[in-house]
Amino acid sequence: MTVLVLANCSGEEKLATSSETPITLVDGVTSDTPLYLKLSLHWEGLSDTDPYTFHQACYLEKYGSYFTTCTLSVPEAKLFYSHVQFTVGTTDAISCPIVHFQPYFYQRSEVAGFIQNTHNAATYDCSKTVGTPKECFGGAAPQLVTTFPNDTGLYFMSAVALSSDFKLGSSNSIRTYDGRSNLMMTNDLSDGDSAAGTGKYKTVAAGNGARIGGTNGSNWVDYYVYCENLWGETTHQIKIILKDENVENGIDIDDYPDWDHPVNN
Repeated sequence: MTVLVLANCSGEEKLATSSETPITLVDGVTSDTPLYLKLSLHWEGLSDTDPYTFHQACYLEKYGSYFTTCTLSVPEAKLFYSHVQFTVGTTDAISCPIVHFQPYFYQRSEVAGFIQNTHNAATYDCSKTVGTPKECFGGAAPQLVTTFPNDTGLYFMSAVALSSDFKLGSSNSIRTYDGRSNLMMTNDLSDGDSAAGTGKYKTVAAGNGARIGGTNGSNWVDYYVYCENLWGETTHQIKIILKDENVENGIDIDDYPDWDHPVNN
């Protein structure tokens, strides 16, 4: 049994367990990588016993860069109707004793009476500074981390297992946004600035993925996997950008909005 620990930005920790088992290193990852993430997909409707299908991977080479950014992309309808599995791991427990997975998230609202989506019309008090409902946030972390937002990420010890799987239901089945949207999975918001703030913290006045403004880093956190050594230092890191593919036969039509959609960016 893989032992997982949930960590938040304040450094508090909560012990949790997972029934996930280590996997054999295949599918786009070298056998001597200090850190990797593999993305696998599972169509809705398939049996739970059917395996996830490998799609793409990001990894660091043993003697290459210690820090990098990697982009993964999935055809937009396929992403919307697929359950997703993030497999995070290392092949070198000595150089990567603690493996972290930070799923992407951002804050959608900081006011009372926020409606997450119109399917159930429920309202949430996002003005709370303590006990803020997870529905006030968007992205993958609120779904992957059971104690979010008290805890925002996960990690495990490579001495216990060299890898761990983190599974997220399809956007279509979870429905944290209105319509056919991939905003729960994708974090491909371009850097930029506006009167309300800078970079990924700028305000969106319209659009289902609206987020609050300001320059507080907690407003937006990307996908990251990273190694922590025994002295608490980050030794290897991959920033992951997950996007959906809109182009078919040379025609760029965004039918399932993500952050590169004009309404949201």
